[in-house]
Amino acid sequence: MWSRRAPAGVKRLGHATVSITLDTYSHANPALQEEAAALIAGLVFAVKWSDDA
Repeated sequence: MWSRRAPAGVKRLGHATVSITLDTYSHANPALQEEAAALIAGLVFAVKWSDDA
């Protein structure tokens, strides 16, 4: 996942924070959007809804 590799990119690029790196380059990799969508969908749809609530 990108978030695990981002700190290495921060050091190589000389950015002060991971957020600068992600803000600058995340648009260049469409797979990041797909990864994020899949992660959120997994979290949302993994919740078991009960009719008793």
